[in-house]
Amino acid sequence: MATKLVRTRAVVISLEDSHGRRTRFSERAKAADTKVDWQFFDAHRELDSRLAYDTAKAARVHGRSLQPGELGVYSSHVGTWRALLEGDADQFVVLEDDTIVDWRALELIAKHDFSANGYDYVKLFYKRASPHIVLRTDYIINGTSLVQLLGKPYGAQGYVITRAGAQKMLPACQTVVRPIDDQMDRFWEHGIPNLSLFPFPLMEEAGPSDIGPARYEKMRRPQAAFTWKDSIQRNSISLTLQFRAKATKLFRKLAPGASRRPKIYGTTPSEQPQPIPAGGAQR
Repeated sequence: MATKLVRTRAVVISLEDSHGRRTRFSERAKAADTKVDWQFFDAHRELDSRLAYDTAKAARVHGRSLQPGELGVYSSHVGTWRALLEGDADQFVVLEDDTIVDWRALELIAKHDFSANGYDYVKLFYKRASPHIVLRTDYIINGTSLVQLLGKPYGAQGYVITRAGAQKMLPACQTVVRPIDDQMDRFWEHGIPNLSLFPFPLMEEAGPSDIGPARYEKMRRPQAAFTWKDSIQRNSISLTLQFRAKATKLFRKLAPGASRRPKIYGTTPSEQPQPIPAGGAQR
């Protein structure tokens, strides 16, 4: 059976006037002589009118209002997903312009059809250590594992998203109440498995953020009711996933030749977490 030729495009989110970042990114890509089809995506400075920002809820669940730069970043990522669905590519590699990329690794990633296994959103970097389950070893690249993240790893510096992933992620991010990486990590809310490659094929440049330093200022504590419900939902699903992984490992020992991969949460409609009805409990 012939291998499907997957159409992958890399888009690099960057402010149109960020000349220094664009130059550094372009020079590194040129030096690598990469065959990856990539282009800059002009970042948004404000929120797309098709998105709704719930200021009051943001203050309740996040402890503060979002900075203008955070809203622009949020809108920019959503904009790349819309571009994917409006174009002819099968999947996007979405990068931010302050990343340093292993272009040889990215060439292999770009040739891989992630949708074939239902891996519709796969992070290529994250910022915070997170509990995880190893799903596959030597995945795409020797020594690289595909892991399923069970915590809140944060970071949207780089990821692969398929057309199906974009279709699922768009409605989950329609109402803005937290930064985009935080919202995308919420697998227990939107039902999209939070997967990642490890070790990472890219890293983040050290330096000041274009979003601005105000987002790092001490925030007032979000209302306890929101954080408590959030933790209960995440932890209950995480424990279920860990139990499934351990059960699968035990089953492999007892039944040689059985499936070597634990079941991924959220890959069938029956496993999708149901949204809370309007007027119900808030997250």
